[in-house]
Amino acid sequence: MSTVVPSTPLQKLIPGAAAAAPKTFAEIRAAKSASRKPVVAPKAPVTSVFKNLMKESSTVLRFVMEPTTVGYANTLRRTMITDVETIAFRANITDTGSTTDVIITKNDTPLSNEMLAHRIGLIPIHVENPLDWKPEEYKFSLKVSNDSSEPLDVVAADIQVLKNRGAEEEPLLVPNVQFFHPDPVTHDTALLTVLKGKLASQEPEIIEFSAVATMGTGRENAAFMPVTSRCAYGY
Repeated sequence: MSTVVPSTPLQKLIPGAAAAAPKTFAEIRAAKSASRKPVVAPKAPVTSVFKNLMKESSTVLRFVMEPTTVGYANTLRRTMITDVETIAFRANITDTGSTTDVIITKNDTPLSNEMLAHRIGLIPIHVENPLDWKPEEYKFSLKVSNDSSEPLDVVAADIQVLKNRGAEEEPLLVPNVQFFHPDPVTHDTALLTVLKGKLASQEPEIIEFSAVATMGTGRENAAFMPVTSRCAYGY
């Protein structure tokens, strides 16, 4: 039994086959890729979940998040607390028992040097651009003596701030209110400690320290938290 092979080309037997069939391997690969290409649906417009943004004061911002979940709102709150850079005094205790950026020179208060340095480290320092902060540019120091017979409050407003202007110029005294803002209600700054009054021939109590302010986040230490319990949400 014999097989008859037609001598007529396929293009003549099937009209249009020449135009439809790929002629090269590149055309075959391109045809396969085109057939496998997924159909991409048009993107929906992105809308913000932050609504009704209201700036109630220079320190209070209120807004509504919708639609969202409680978990996302809490994530945003924790990010504000732990991941935003601020400036503070590091008061970590070293292996020698001293503290890192707070150097206590004289301390006649009932507090130990470590506890006093910790309180100093928790003082809020107001800096508009923490990312541009240069620790070597400013020096913070305090020296207070209570020569009276009455107790004396030592507050952040007693801290002296000097700006370094180079080796050829004297440091410039900067108003400390630039860094330590008074409370809007009491008009006081943060309380550091209390010096007892002097009795008779007793020597007056003295507190003296110097400190360097550096940048950090709340993830490292609570001293660097820009907001605490005032950062909250409700649902």
